[in-house]
Amino acid sequence: MIFRWETHSGVSVDDIRPVDVIGRISPRPVFIIDGWEGAAAAMNSPYRLYDAANEPKEIWVEEGVPHLGMFAHDPRGYEEKIVEFFNEYLLPHSP
Repeated sequence: MIFRWETHSGVSVDDIRPVDVIGRISPRPVFIIDGWEGAAAAMNSPYRLYDAANEPKEIWVEEGVPHLGMFAHDPRGYEEKIVEFFNEYLLPHSP
């Protein structure tokens, strides 16, 4: 199956494997967020990405929420978790 963006980008979906490169992001923090209903992205599941990432890293997965549906599922909780992550990793902390 050829996705429309493959035609425009010239890149095959089979060539895009975040799990192979996520470890290179370190020391930048990584926050993996995913709904886990239907396993739409099983090849790059959030657990595989988390395991392949280096520290610092966090993961938030909710069963019964569609892939890419976390914000729609719980907008307030989503916002709170994102703000907590940003506060932890992006704001300076006093020694």
